[in-house]
Amino acid sequence: MYEFVVNGECGSAVRAVFDDLVVTVQDGCTTLRGDLADQAAVYGVLLRVQDLGLELVALRRLDAQCPTVL
Repeated sequence: MYEFVVNGECGSAVRAVFDDLVVTVQDGCTTLRGDLADQAAVYGVLLRVQDLGLELVALRRLDAQCPTVL
């Protein structure tokens, strides 16, 4: 399970791009959560974030024994 946090409250058009993830908008940020199969899937989400010009403010692997925060 991974969690990506981007700056800003994304509208419905942007949220539709991440329809494979659970999208939550709150307090000026948008959180994207999903059970991604492998690192390639993580990079795929990161590419979508970049392509949309979103500012990534955090990335966490939620099920890791040693979680990493960006």
